[in-house]
Amino acid sequence: MRATKELPAGYSKDYALSLKDNKRLLVWINIASVPLLILFAFLFIYATRLLRPELWQRGISGAFNLGQVASLLLTFVLMILLHEAVHGIFFGLYTRSMPKFGFKGAYAYAAAPGWYIPRNQYLVVGLAPFVLMSLVGLAIMPVVPFSWFPALLLLLIFNAAGAIGDFLVVWKVASYPPDAFVLDLGDGFEVHIKETESTGVVA
Repeated sequence: MRATKELPAGYSKDYALSLKDNKRLLVWINIASVPLLILFAFLFIYATRLLRPELWQRGISGAFNLGQVASLLLTFVLMILLHEAVHGIFFGLYTRSMPKFGFKGAYAYAAAPGWYIPRNQYLVVGLAPFVLMSLVGLAIMPVVPFSWFPALLLLLIFNAAGAIGDFLVVWKVASYPPDAFVLDLGDGFEVHIKETESTGVVA
């Protein structure tokens, strides 16, 4: 199955979700990211103890000087740009067209407007930023300069915790059969399935 601009015959919309029309959900997603932030902070700090034990022996707090603290915002912005860029790259790979990027106050997004993307491909798009950025970050952690280490650690933590929206979308889309198509709207998505498989849930 390939991404298509025209939904195949016999398909209908079974589920739809829009953050634009569901501000309460957006608030809950942001609240739920806090425990994820704590969880991933623990996991990535534990990973650094295994990969760079000498940093902790010399005192990791020494790397967090005033300049590094001031760069916290820059690191967060960089994380958002990289995260959405990875989404965009995979949208481009599957649709063979330029993705759309945007920012709507509380969140940034990448999208492929007008494209119906097969379920499995959409799952890859959804998980790619978390998986790839985490793997690359852990791979370079053993060799990254001491002065860059705080920014890398924070980027990994922020990216993982910030992927909570992706996790929720993937969890929902994964419940559908492999022949389902997903229409990404940037601030929401629709799931289209064969009419004989419809569950009739639209939110």
